[in-house]
Amino acid sequence: MAASGGRFLTSLFSTLKISVGPNVYCGSVMQTRNYAARKGTRERKLKLKKRNIEIKAKKLAAMGPMIRKKNLRLNPPDILKYRESNAHRVSPDDVWISRYYNWKVYPFEEAVQCHREVLHPTMYNVPHAIIKANIELNMEGLKKNKPIGSFHDLVAVPHKFEQGGEHRTILAFAKTPEQQQEARDAGATLVAGTDIIRLIRIGEMSIADFHAIVAHPSILADLLGVKGIMKRKFPTLKLGTLGTDLKTMIYKHLHGIKYSATPELNYPVCGSAEIPFGTLDMEIKQLEENFKVMIDSIQSHKPKRPGPFIARIRLKCLPNKEQFKIDHTAYIEEEEPILEQDDDEDEDTVAKAEI
Repeated sequence: MAASGGRFLTSLFSTLKISVGPNVYCGSVMQTRNYAARKGTRERKLKLKKRNIEIKAKKLAAMGPMIRKKNLRLNPPDILKYRESNAHRVSPDDVWISRYYNWKVYPFEEAVQCHREVLHPTMYNVPHAIIKANIELNMEGLKKNKPIGSFHDLVAVPHKFEQGGEHRTILAFAKTPEQQQEARDAGATLVAGTDIIRLIRIGEMSIADFHAIVAHPSILADLLGVKGIMKRKFPTLKLGTLGTDLKTMIYKHLHGIKYSATPELNYPVCGSAEIPFGTLDMEIKQLEENFKVMIDSIQSHKPKRPGPFIARIRLKCLPNKEQFKIDHTAYIEEEEPILEQDDDEDEDTVAKAEI
């Protein structure tokens, strides 16, 4: 009898859309509604939710500059932490606090020799370590409130060196046997003709294993059929992978230096780039020539504005934590002065042109 009564109550509650769950207190049953609130209530709660989101967004926007200033104050870039000017004094001693005195400027050869002494076999015992240039940049653009942002490049150095064990593979496309032999002599991993293009088209060969694809212009018409498959690896003049000089292109992508210049997170006007340009066991003349080519590549990204683009360069060589500042201006060609025009003059010029 008790079982039949329980089934009756369960069917009654389901008919009335009332669910019986854990909401049982002192023998009484509390009903739980399974249907939505009224339309007016839903709209009121939605408006309240949107208003709270807007208030929170305004608070975060107001706190944004404070957070950025706090982060900048806690972790400023080196160019601001150790700012140098003519007002700084020259230390009369050979030991000083870098915050209050100008840094010592080393000649290029002496800076390399300092690293060689520390990494000598009798000390750190890393005589073949890679030497890098820590370059600090002024990322201001043509307009002061619009920095130039990050940039990347690949520069071919005259003296190749081992860059940390990275193994690069190059696929070269050429049409005539003479061009294909030139690509093989230059060190291409695979030299291909129209037969390989057909294999790529039907999916029997993958190009994912190759770091770069270079091509001679004579075979460009045949390559257009697989442009959609190659995507960003398709040879172009802009990438430096399309041209008649296959030897130079292959050398650049096999032994060139890849680098990236990025702005500081909380201070985008300041940027930096860390670029390897040789090993300590190379001759000073070879290191200096590689360094000069690297500086020219950095300068090619300078915006057309007055003032220097490279603020400071220090040579570093891990595991040695010391960095030696060098005079980089000796490796930068003098540029023609850029005349700044006032906004009023620009407006007058535009007005005259309209007349």
